[in-house]
Amino acid sequence: MDTRSRKRGIKASRERLELAMLNAGVKTQAELSDKIAEHEGLACPPKDTVNRAFRQQFVSPATIARIAHILQVPPEKLYLPEDEQAGQDALPVQTNDHQSSPPSGAGKSQRGDSLSG
Repeated sequence: MDTRSRKRGIKASRERLELAMLNAGVKTQAELSDKIAEHEGLACPPKDTVNRAFRQQFVSPATIARIAHILQVPPEKLYLPEDEQAGQDALPVQTNDHQSSPPSGAGKSQRGDSLSG
């Protein structure tokens, strides 16, 4: 019998979510949740659902579509790329290396991709 657990859904990219929020003028996750609730006529904003997306946990494609609709971007622009998912479930590795300066390009985006278009 296979004992591996099956993970359903997809992960959103926190970086892409934050950029889309910035472009849409949405300042907080709570504000995003409120806008979803208002758009969908919900009595309670889906704060936990939005928070799971920002923590890059598995969520349904419909959840990302709901967020994308409010942020006015295609849902696939919010997906966490597969190359960024590799190793996310692994524990962080700590080293004893003490470098005097960070590697060149540290903190800079290597992709340069945009959410527009």
